[in-house]
Amino acid sequence: MGRTSSPDSIDLWIGLTLAASPVCFTIDVERDFRSDGKFGVRGVTEGLPSLLDVLKNRAIPFDLMVSTEVAPFLPQSDLWRMGDLMSLGCHGNNHALAYLNRLSSATQERDIRVATEIIRRTYNRAPLSFRAPNFSANGRTIRILKSLGYAVDSSVLPGRWVKKWKVFPLVDHRDAPEDPYFTDAAHFPHPGLPEILEIPVTRNRALPGGPLGLGYLHSHGVDAFRAAWNLNSSRYTLILGHSWEMVPWGRDDPVAPWVRKASASGPALFADLVEALGEHTFVNSETIVAAEQTRRLTQLDTASEDRRLQE
Repeated sequence: MGRTSSPDSIDLWIGLTLAASPVCFTIDVERDFRSDGKFGVRGVTEGLPSLLDVLKNRAIPFDLMVSTEVAPFLPQSDLWRMGDLMSLGCHGNNHALAYLNRLSSATQERDIRVATEIIRRTYNRAPLSFRAPNFSANGRTIRILKSLGYAVDSSVLPGRWVKKWKVFPLVDHRDAPEDPYFTDAAHFPHPGLPEILEIPVTRNRALPGGPLGLGYLHSHGVDAFRAAWNLNSSRYTLILGHSWEMVPWGRDDPVAPWVRKASASGPALFADLVEALGEHTFVNSETIVAAEQTRRLTQLDTASEDRRLQE
């Protein structure tokens, strides 16, 4: 497979047995996570292309969730070559807004509508899915997404609970399902009417409130990632990555210590992970949508037949 990392890291995977859930790599492409608040795109320009090479060379489908304020800096020629491997998603327009659920409906709609139009104009297709910055969608978000024709939201991270000043709730996904489910504006983040399909990001039970993602892989290593993975049993495994996790950050760079730990100097460890998961099926959100729609229709047919037999 052409991996360039040391053999020790991949040797940790020998004998590994993981649940055979299909794997979806879902990448948030956004501004660098700088502690000085300045706008930066090192992750987009330096880190993302090498990760895309790993996916392209192995023909692995994936989700790309684009924050459109960084769209002018994306490697557009690389993305065009991805074809159907890439399921295109929207990550809002201005990531600095931080928590959509603290904004008015009008402000939310303006940001999402602008981002949606930029993606449509840039790639000649509408985004299939949406993920709010910091998993901060609410019922108003779902209503806006439905009006704009989105099929998928992926703003739920089961187990996440964030409070401002440790008092005021910002995000509460403690009781959210871990498998995909349909929901509506009135019931989000819980199951509801089939207005939109919610595809949750896979939780990391070894890091309460956090995702199973590349940051954890980089900071804790392959063995710990293996252990965290094995704690889950959902139908799909969504592994979350961020563009700024794909470049190294030095001691003098304006980032928090945890950002340095969550970042890597290249795609070698990611390539080892892909190789270790070679027996798994790789999917993107388009595949999940088709499967979940079929699943729902089958459930409806079964329920209808049960009612008929009871009459």
